[in-house]
Amino acid sequence: MATLARNWWLLVVRGVAAILFGILTVVWPGASLASLVLLFGIYSIVEGLTSLVLAFARAEGRTGTWVLHALVGVGAGVATFAYPALTAVALYAIIAGWAVATGIIEIAVASQLRGSGRVGSIVFAGVVSILFGALLVALPAAGVVALVGVIAALAIMSGMAWVSFGMRLHRLA
Repeated sequence: MATLARNWWLLVVRGVAAILFGILTVVWPGASLASLVLLFGIYSIVEGLTSLVLAFARAEGRTGTWVLHALVGVGAGVATFAYPALTAVALYAIIAGWAVATGIIEIAVASQLRGSGRVGSIVFAGVVSILFGALLVALPAAGVVALVGVIAALAIMSGMAWVSFGMRLHRLA
C-alpha cells in the first residue's frame, strides 16, 4: 500500500480523466460517433498509462496486474484511434469488452490489496464496469447514441471511486 500511497495522484488523475470523459459525453449528447470515439480513446489511454506508471513503481508488488490493466486500457485506446471509421457495432464491442476486462482487473487489484481495508471503492468501480459491459452484451441492438447516458454514468461513477481511493491514500501517505 505504501507505493500506491506515494503515487496517490495517479489514481486521482485516472479518476479525473474518467469524470471528464463522462461530463463531456453528457455535454455533447448529440456528438457524432467520431467525437465519442475520440473521447473514449483518450480516456482509455490515460487510464492505461496511469496503470503503466504504477506497474513501474511496483505498486504493492502487483506489477503484473497493473501491466495487464495498462495493456487493456492503452490497447483499447490505440485500437480506437487506429480505426477511426469504426462502425457503431465495433465501437460498441470495444467498449463492452473493455468494460468487462477493466472491471475484472479492478476487482483483482482490490483482492490483492484486501488487507488494507481501503479497497471498497475499487471493488465498486469494478462491479459497475462489469455490469455495464454485461448490459452492453445483453442489449446489442441498442445504438451508441442511446448508450451515451450509461457510458457517462459509468465513467463518472468509476472516476469518483478512483478519486476517492486516491484521496484516501493521500491521507495515509
